Amino acid sequence: MIKIVIGIEMMMNGVTIAFVYFATFKNEFISVLPLTVSIMLIGLGGCTGAIGLSIILALYKHYETLDLRELRRLKW
Repeated sequence: MIKIVIGIEMMMNGVTIAFVYFATFKNEFISVLPLTVSIMLIGLGGCTGAIGLSIILALYKHYETLDLRELRRLKW
């Protein structure tokens, strides 16, 4: 499960880098809006990672495992 959260974080960072790159694609200077959005995306990525890791910690405390195959058997 930790690998999944790390993968989501990597995808969000890739989106941020692509957003800043495409903002400067036609112009030679960077405007303020893409930088502001990228800072917001970095903050959102940090919050997503913190929430994901707290959910993982709660699942581990309750079920004492992080194996997704075992957790899928617990479906209703």
